[in-house]
Amino acid sequence: MAEEEENKNPETQGTEETKPKKKLPVLLILGGTQTLATLAFGFVVITGLQKMNHSSVTKEELTERAIASVRDEVGQIQWVELEPFITNTISKNSLKTSLNIEVSDAHTAQLIKSRMPAIRARILNLLSQQDTKSLRKMQDKLLLKDALRETISQELARSGAEPGVVRDVYLMDFMVR
Repeated sequence: MAEEEENKNPETQGTEETKPKKKLPVLLILGGTQTLATLAFGFVVITGLQKMNHSSVTKEELTERAIASVRDEVGQIQWVELEPFITNTISKNSLKTSLNIEVSDAHTAQLIKSRMPAIRARILNLLSQQDTKSLRKMQDKLLLKDALRETISQELARSGAEPGVVRDVYLMDFMVR
């Protein structure tokens, strides 16, 4: 039976006609996949933070952060590194930490630098109110990061200028004594 099929068309035997296949460009596929992954990540972050019952974070704020993550272009994102903070806490321990702030654009980075004394004062106030025993848990460190981000955002809003988005706050060092 296989021999019959091969012999049916002796003219095309040994030659294969190839028709160009219609394919989407690989970059289009990868770009779409990356966008979907980013949106999915944003959804996971929103859902996860809502489950943590953090009262100061509203659903609208979480949605704005997820949208900002997708909207901001990599070339626009800026980092502001702060000098280390050392403070005593309510639990009578000392806390030393360094922060890097990720913002959506150069204007916001410049605004942070111009408001640095007020931002540092508010961050020190927030850090000094921490119970270092509770900061051993990852969830509490995430809540602290969120509170730091919110504190910086509030100080930027007080400046009267239209700031971009404080995307994240990174704890670079975190030492309790």
